[in-house]
Amino acid sequence: MSKVKKATIIYNPGCGKRKNHKHVPKLIEHLSDLGFDLDIHTIEHFDQVEGSITDACKRKVHSIFILGGDGTVNRCIQSISVEGYRPNIGIIPVGTSNEFAKYLGMPTKLLDIIPLVDQQTIKPIDIGKIGNHYFGNIAAAGWLTDITYNTSPTLKSWLGELAYCLSFLRTYLFTKQTSNISITLSQTDVLQDLSLFLIMNGNALGPFERLIDTANREDGHFHLLALRNQEKIRLFFTLLSKMIHLPHKVTSFEYQSVRSVEFSFSEIMPFNLDGEQVYLNNFSFEVLPSHLNVYTSK
Repeated sequence: MSKVKKATIIYNPGCGKRKNHKHVPKLIEHLSDLGFDLDIHTIEHFDQVEGSITDACKRKVHSIFILGGDGTVNRCIQSISVEGYRPNIGIIPVGTSNEFAKYLGMPTKLLDIIPLVDQQTIKPIDIGKIGNHYFGNIAAAGWLTDITYNTSPTLKSWLGELAYCLSFLRTYLFTKQTSNISITLSQTDVLQDLSLFLIMNGNALGPFERLIDTANREDGHFHLLALRNQEKIRLFFTLLSKMIHLPHKVTSFEYQSVRSVEFSFSEIMPFNLDGEQVYLNNFSFEVLPSHLNVYTSK
């Protein structure tokens, strides 16, 4: 057996579809067989995460494995990112959408993750910071961006990602674009009269794969997508074409590759950080290059 390595597991059994959890005991057994001395923390509430993460970093464990959905991952990233010593992070997706795991290219079948851990497939990744909050994949604000945390947990448990699609359609059809957002890219470049924006590490959002051409992005930058108020119909056709992979040269979005930006709002609104609702008192965004080391298939 290989040398024993200390590791912490943060496990959220209440997230995602129930069937996603059936292989968790076998996965934990395999991790032990790979030489990990596991300290397992099963959480019922997100406020239980911080103490477990702080302790793991203080003990300088080799890895932290996060068994949960995007909300669980986000809470763990908040706690890990502020530490001086940051262990390797293994994202093991058992949530509803698992957007961050998709960005990392992690397998959807839990037992397929074991070879990646065994091969020590680890690489540094950039993460984003807005105010004093961190995110690994997506930050958003404005119209349509509250869907992930306003969708019924019961509906998510039974329907999975389809629950988000139903919530999107309801919000799209029956709500108005009321937000006035401005984004300052530079002293001479300001985007105004926006109804929503997304800052993305990857190029997919739920069922909308390849939402952006990533070829133009430099290292140390994220994607910024911004939608102007008057383009609701164009947005529908843009997203439809992305979902069914049709060529669509006309886009509703303003696009920029960004390292840092400033936001301003006409009203108080929450941010969606990797699916979690947060309120901020500082609207500055920056990229933290190579801030975390993660297990990945890429």
